Amino acid sequence: MTRWDDLSRKYNKGDTIFKSTDEGQSAFVIQSGKVKLTRDFDGDQILVEELVKGDIFGIPSMLLNTTRLYYAVAEENDTVIVEITANIFSDILQKNPEIALRILFGLSEVLVNTEITLAKMYSMVHSPKPEILVESNKVPLPASVRASLIFPGNQMSFPLIYTETVIGRRDAFGKLHPDIDLSEADKDKYISRRHGVVFFQDSSFFLKEELGVINGTYLNGERLKSGTPYNLKVGDQIKFCNIEAIFHIGP
Repeated sequence: MTRWDDLSRKYNKGDTIFKSTDEGQSAFVIQSGKVKLTRDFDGDQILVEELVKGDIFGIPSMLLNTTRLYYAVAEENDTVIVEITANIFSDILQKNPEIALRILFGLSEVLVNTEITLAKMYSMVHSPKPEILVESNKVPLPASVRASLIFPGNQMSFPLIYTETVIGRRDAFGKLHPDIDLSEADKDKYISRRHGVVFFQDSSFFLKEELGVINGTYLNGERLKSGTPYNLKVGDQIKFCNIEAIFHIGP
């Protein structure tokens, strides 16, 4: 009889369980902790699903004996995963039909989430491509206007010195350098290369999420609608995906 403890392994936050290039020779059950599944798209890691205790993943590639569909990464320290081979999996299904039914529902949910993710990818590809800013086109803010974005969790602060400031992640090929580069804080590449813009107009600051952003921008807890400007006030809390910032006016 198989002992689950013999099949379990502990992961810390950020540890890779499998990559999309790995062979699918087994499935996984989460005993504790959390796991995120992502897909690589044009250099960005797109979140497909977040899994918790009791969830099963990795079944399709195991059954079809193909490479993995996703990246699987532990989201918490002390995440415990049970790895199940195809033979053990077949034995479990034969002896526990209720588990087979649960797995069927789980696979259906993964399929739905995958379709949603692919739709988002399609939308991103077919959205109008934002124009890359050229440094010579930059217009400085009036000397009397002082503002900044403070990132307390990352101990960073960026002064806003232009009438339009792009926030994002630099292009690996050097084609795009945002004014506020969050690449170092965004190790998982959830931030889009051109994620958002803070601009100054009619004596006020505004925040706008760029078209094609998948992983979201939030102002005081509410997700922004892409392409729509939102007025900024002192102390407003902003999240570029999962990276928090505070809007500040003054020196």
